[in-house]
Amino acid sequence: MATLAALAATAASSAGTIATVASAVGTGLSVVGALKQGAEQKARYNYEAKVAEQRADEERASGQRRAASVTRQGRIMQSDAAASAAMVGGGGDVSVLDMAGMTSAETSLAAETEMYKAEQRGRGLDDSAAVSRINARNAGTGGMLNAAGSLASGSATMFDRFAKMRDYNKEYG
Repeated sequence: MATLAALAATAASSAGTIATVASAVGTGLSVVGALKQGAEQKARYNYEAKVAEQRADEERASGQRRAASVTRQGRIMQSDAAASAAMVGGGGDVSVLDMAGMTSAETSLAAETEMYKAEQRGRGLDDSAAVSRINARNAGTGGMLNAAGSLASGSATMFDRFAKMRDYNKEYG
């Protein structure tokens, strides 16, 4: 009977050791997984920020091209109007000059409006990039905190198992 009790105590001790090792491995995997997840989220947010910054630059450049096109079209309209007025002999007429001035003012306003709209869209994309960078920083910190939490939880579980094994060995060992 004593041999059977010794065998049972050895089996219980081995099972406790296996459970403790498995708990340690699980804790390690949880820590690594939390760190990896945080790093991946951080990389994704940094990528999103970079894309938003590129889109902001592209939007501003596109706005400059649209403004240049509006200006070019306004000059063509003025040139056509001046040529038409000259053909009919009214090149120096006050109404023709007034019309040319109004066309120039409207062209400038339209070009400046295009630039303003492009800048506003660019600023919105810059803000989006800034938010993504903040999210990236938070994801990295969150990954470390999750890893620390997993480590603390796993350590508590292991220490609890060690305490139970110690108590068992005191009582039966």
